[in-house]
Amino acid sequence: MAKCAVCGKGVHFGNNVSHSHRRS
Repeated sequence: MAKCAVCGKGVHFGNNVSHSHRRS
């Protein structure tokens, strides 16, 4: 979940971090 930390927004989406990271 290293990518999640980079995106930062992943914390809000949680499980959708993967999808949110690419869209965001």
